[in-house]
Amino acid sequence: MPKPLPIIKVTKEQIETDKVAIYKSSIAIVDDDEDQLILLSAFLKLGGYQNLCTFSSSLEFESFFNNAGRKPDIVIVDYLMPGKNGLALCHELKVKDPDIQVIMVTASHESEVLVEAFMAGAHDFILKPVNQIALLMRVRAAGAIKARLDDLRESKRKLEVDQQALTVANEYLHINLQLDGLTGLVNRRHFDKVLASSIAEAHSLSKRLSLVMIDVDYFKLYNDHYGHVKGDECLQSVAALLKKCTRGDDVAARYGGEEFAMILRNTSQDAAIEICERIQKELLNAHIEHAASKISEFVTLSIGVATFCGRAEEQELKPVDLIRQADKALYQSKENGRNRYTVSQVV
Repeated sequence: MPKPLPIIKVTKEQIETDKVAIYKSSIAIVDDDEDQLILLSAFLKLGGYQNLCTFSSSLEFESFFNNAGRKPDIVIVDYLMPGKNGLALCHELKVKDPDIQVIMVTASHESEVLVEAFMAGAHDFILKPVNQIALLMRVRAAGAIKARLDDLRESKRKLEVDQQALTVANEYLHINLQLDGLTGLVNRRHFDKVLASSIAEAHSLSKRLSLVMIDVDYFKLYNDHYGHVKGDECLQSVAALLKKCTRGDDVAARYGGEEFAMILRNTSQDAAIEICERIQKELLNAHIEHAASKISEFVTLSIGVATFCGRAEEQELKPVDLIRQADKALYQSKENGRNRYTVSQVV
């Protein structure tokens, strides 16, 4: 007569030193046989598992965990039960959460039953009468798999968070590479790109395009009189004013030093003049003191305007051509006494 297998009891020290931490697994046992529930619970508790729940039916199990919100790591379920059997419960669990490890308990040795269990999503099975060693080994393997899946999901989550942070950082970097650090306006490099694409669009669609070049009058004297910190504040104030005067498609840029530029898409010469007049009016109302100026007690601007008429049949206009025309008009404003705008001939 064979000797009965010994009962395994795991010590507290063994649980604490377990590298996989499988003893932390939450386990639900679902069986309509109360004696079987008591036996499986006893085997698992002696084996070191304390986070256990028992249920006498699939309905009781579903009701509890639907209300509790958190599902167990491992479900040990009987194959044959009244109402919803173990196969149906296993299938529903795996649909809701593929990571749940299901161990099917059955008294049948028929291969068809085992195939059905695995097809329903069971991780493993165990035959009745249940042997404690077989039960613990299967639960330990299921717990290790679940712990690994949880680790992978957490790593994936962290990776996605890192990826999102990297995307945001790249977008932030991309935007900041386009902006002037002092004024927050578009920088010269991006201005050149926008002007080139705007001219190409104006050519292909026969649209008008105006370019406005702006220079702060006697800015070197301003810096000498007030210092560079105040000079920076002055440029920031002018930049804010230009930004205020832009429309939806307009682009305001710091061209260099105390010089600014505005790209006015789909804008005629008359419309560009209206914007220049608005800029000068807003600046006058701002009353930015300039005691060193030779023409006013406040900061003033000299402005040059050049407009492309949008005739597609004309020889292709290059960005440097429009800039040269606007610069000539700006120079004329300075020659004529500053604090004014000058309009070049339509290109």
